[in-house]
Amino acid sequence: MGLAVPAGAEPRTRAEQVDAIFARYERGEQPGCAVGVGERGRAVLTRGYGVADLERGAPITRDSVFDIASASKQITAAVVYLPDGFRRADRRAGVRGATT
Repeated sequence: MGLAVPAGAEPRTRAEQVDAIFARYERGEQPGCAVGVGERGRAVLTRGYGVADLERGAPITRDSVFDIASASKQITAAVVYLPDGFRRADRRAGVRGATT
């Protein structure tokens, strides 16, 4: 689970900033998420927030496995067609042309 930042204190480190964003999931009463931050091709922060199984109260950890089925297709499509300035995609070239 994440780090606690004292009430009223500004989060300073990257970990504290991420923890502050997901603090509402720390109560363990609702489904949460796993967060990963990468930098230069390596993981620099991995955290789990909230509950993976509401009936059992099993927490989400950085090692939790999620069954996402086909949900990644929509995410991939959205990334390929991000507006100019984020990523330039030649729609005629298909997905292979958008990977550069």
